[in-house]
Amino acid sequence: MTSVETVRITPREKEILKLVAAGKTGWEMSTILALSEHTIRSHILSAKRKFDAMTIAHMVALAFRGKIIE
Repeated sequence: MTSVETVRITPREKEILKLVAAGKTGWEMSTILALSEHTIRSHILSAKRKFDAMTIAHMVALAFRGKIIE
């Protein structure tokens, strides 16, 4: 299991994590960030792998716990 303190995410992944935590949908995030929904999904999956999270909700909880997002 990956330690939350050692997870290295990109600034874009952090930005998307904040939007996911705020309850934004893939379409909303793609509109806000001017990216395709496919690109949004790719960033989410990349961050999820880095956190070794089972679900997106688990990833967000780990990001809060590790103070990566507030």
